[in-house]
Amino acid sequence: MKAIKPRLVWLILLATASSASLSADTPVTRVLHDPRITHLNIRVREMVTLDTFCIAQDGRTHRLFIDRSSKPLEIPVGYSFVVTDINVYPAFCSGSADPTTPWFFMLEGPSGRYFQVVFRGDTTMHYGLTGGLAYASDNVPAVRMNQGSEFNTGLLDVQVLGYFVKGNAMPVFPG
Repeated sequence: MKAIKPRLVWLILLATASSASLSADTPVTRVLHDPRITHLNIRVREMVTLDTFCIAQDGRTHRLFIDRSSKPLEIPVGYSFVVTDINVYPAFCSGSADPTTPWFFMLEGPSGRYFQVVFRGDTTMHYGLTGGLAYASDNVPAVRMNQGSEFNTGLLDVQVLGYFVKGNAMPVFPG
């Protein structure tokens, strides 16, 4: 058995050296990516940016506004909104968020389905949702800031990225 181990190491080294020299001569295949399509196979022009603007940790629920406008998010009947990313900017509004106290908020709809965010610091946070979080027209999401003496007292900007789909994107469970 002891004699086999050195041979295995030698074979592994030989194979590694051989593949390295072979790969240098192998032509490179380029994979083209269409910049108009996101990693979720959604066209970039179909993505929507929602924003809370600067909100306080006040215990209230704050609506999301479309593309940094004064138009609040509404999901038309027969459609769903799928959240793909949540970006949080604690230093955007005041520039001096306390890096030691926590932030705590929830992206939630009145009928349920929520994403809870708790973090410490004053740096931008990004939460990418691999499969997305779907909201139907009767469950429009908003940001609810949780209040408490242990939470940060600064202002927070929450940005939500997503897209609309026709139909109900919510899972239907049998039963």
